[in-house]
Amino acid sequence: MSRTQRFARLRGLQAIPRDVVARHIDVVIHERRAYCSHFPPRILTTVHGAKNREFDNVFILWTYKLPPDKEQQRRLLYNAVTRAKRNCMLLVLGKAGRVQNDPVLSLLGTPQPVFGQKARRKTRSAKKAAT
Repeated sequence: MSRTQRFARLRGLQAIPRDVVARHIDVVIHERRAYCSHFPPRILTTVHGAKNREFDNVFILWTYKLPPDKEQQRRLLYNAVTRAKRNCMLLVLGKAGRVQNDPVLSLLGTPQPVFGQKARRKTRSAKKAAT
């Protein structure tokens, strides 16, 4: 209401028309929906749904059920990775051999296993070294 009153005062209007009030209400509702200051702690979305948005931390679940076109896969991966402001973690579902031989994923460098035997061995050896 204060926005509408300020608008009327700046325009020199004595009475505020109903259509002006309705227009200002529509603008406020749109702004709150589009630019709301309350963000949920986690957002689950697709790569397509995340376009033109940025997040502090991004976790990407990458499967092999993707389009067969490698160029399209590269574009999808680029769009997913560039959504991150600070941290990005790519979790690839599949065997490590497939990851190392994938031409699109090889663009990101050498993969580091997080789960599996190699990761467990590193964890065990780190625990032994700490004790």
